[in-house]
Amino acid sequence: MIAYLKGTIIDKTTNNIIVDVNGVGYCLICSAFTVSESATINSVGEFYCYMAIKQDAIELYGFNSLEEKEVFLSLITVTGVGVKSAIQILSNMHYRKVAGCIESGDPDTLTTAKACSKKTAERLILELKNKKFYFAEGVSKNNVEIPSILNEAIMALVSLGLNKKEATIRAGEVFLGDETTPEEIVKKALKNF
Repeated sequence: MIAYLKGTIIDKTTNNIIVDVNGVGYCLICSAFTVSESATINSVGEFYCYMAIKQDAIELYGFNSLEEKEVFLSLITVTGVGVKSAIQILSNMHYRKVAGCIESGDPDTLTTAKACSKKTAERLILELKNKKFYFAEGVSKNNVEIPSILNEAIMALVSLGLNKKEATIRAGEVFLGDETTPEEIVKKALKNF
């Protein structure tokens, strides 16, 4: 399973990036945002990957951030949403906005993304309603930003050696909102490490 690639970008198209890693060219299927936000041709790029193995093909999907990959992985767990639909949704709407729409229960805004019908948008919200995206754009349905207890847990994980991005993701994955101390979140995050 290929989870991460770092190499020289040798070509970019609307939804693909070809990365040369030690003489091997990997073609990544990407959202339009990943393509536009990635480094220029002939410079080094880093991508988090998802490998889709099908009967007739092996496809690599590339993301600039773990957050975008997390939204993608959440989308493909929903009934009727495959990898191609998920990447189309993320190409037409930034992943933070997609996460914000899901958290706030806003199917109308989600339908502005190509490949996301009203029925699909409602299904996304229904099946992902308990998913917390700490990086969602806009105000969450609880009308709070990242709680201070979660921020303290993230800082504690960083002091234990995790980078900020990884600490934020790990803490966000285990945070339920009922914890009373940052230590509880840190223990849960390290237990799942």
